[in-house]
Amino acid sequence: MKLNLKVFTVKEIVKEETIFLVSFQETDIKGIAYRKFLKDITRGQKVLVNTTSVDMNLGTGGFHFIVANLDSPEVNLKGQGHIMKLKYTPMQFAVPVVEELKDYQRRETLYLESIVIVTMLHSQIAPLAILIKKFFPDMRITVLQNDFCALPGPFSNLLKWLKKKKLIESLITFGNAFGGDKEAINIYSALVYAVNVLNSEVVIISPGPGMPGTGTRLGNGAIGSIEALNAAFAMGMEPILTLRMSSKDTRNRHRGLSHHVETVLSLTLSPVKLFVPAAKKFDKRSKILLKEEAKKLDLFDKAAVYEVDVTGFMEELMKYSKYLKTMGRSIEEDPLFFAAASAPAYALREKLNGR
Repeated sequence: MKLNLKVFTVKEIVKEETIFLVSFQETDIKGIAYRKFLKDITRGQKVLVNTTSVDMNLGTGGFHFIVANLDSPEVNLKGQGHIMKLKYTPMQFAVPVVEELKDYQRRETLYLESIVIVTMLHSQIAPLAILIKKFFPDMRITVLQNDFCALPGPFSNLLKWLKKKKLIESLITFGNAFGGDKEAINIYSALVYAVNVLNSEVVIISPGPGMPGTGTRLGNGAIGSIEALNAAFAMGMEPILTLRMSSKDTRNRHRGLSHHVETVLSLTLSPVKLFVPAAKKFDKRSKILLKEEAKKLDLFDKAAVYEVDVTGFMEELMKYSKYLKTMGRSIEEDPLFFAAASAPAYALREKLNGR
């Protein structure tokens, strides 16, 4: 077990929204504090800070996390609900959940009708939402965030931006993920609320930022996609898996078709729809990779593989290039990744427009 806790002095409150972004006197690295856990923070106060992830050079976005305000340690935030998140840890707190609401209880069912798209990375949400809204501006999109990666919904600047631009309507966090517009105990009830109460025509199930990985087939956060696919299928829907592909990833296991995709397709009990991107403007290397990886996908019995023309995706996504990154790479640096993330949106356009 490794845990680094340090005491820092608050230099400045850089940003104050659903979270506090704080600078410190002792280090140039900024800290994040969630309002769930602290009553308030002001300049000059001493705070207890978890520096473990940054000390280990892990991908937290380069932030420390504030555990407690040592100058004002007591917290008594009022709220409803009795279902615990981060349960049986020192930071457990109660939230109201959708399962307790009458509008959920009246509409609870074991069968649902909606489009369900499962992403393997948080960065795949934006291309999907942008293009679906481009093709169908009135289509309601809800994101369900699981607890395989970052737990706090408010940590994601991407989701804040998507909501601000009305590219998604709502965020539901389930399991130990928290901070969504609504909270749910599990993925099944989260799906029911999204479809039957929020009337979402598209539900995107995704991890938060910060995918854990070990280089092994099973030791990674993408395994959460299996639960999502199986849950959606069990409730009567036909889930789509967004392919993770890259022509620029320096790791062999993620170049072309990520090995995460192959593992998910090997273990899922659900039939899965897969959309392989095709476009005239792909560079020669990407075209070769696509041809090779499409052959791999055909080997999986559960996979229904379709090629879809994504011509024009670059032009559309470049309008939002400031907000679109994957593992630090831009659209121009890794177009194959964003083409694969865009493919389900183009497939929906073809299907719903009858083409």
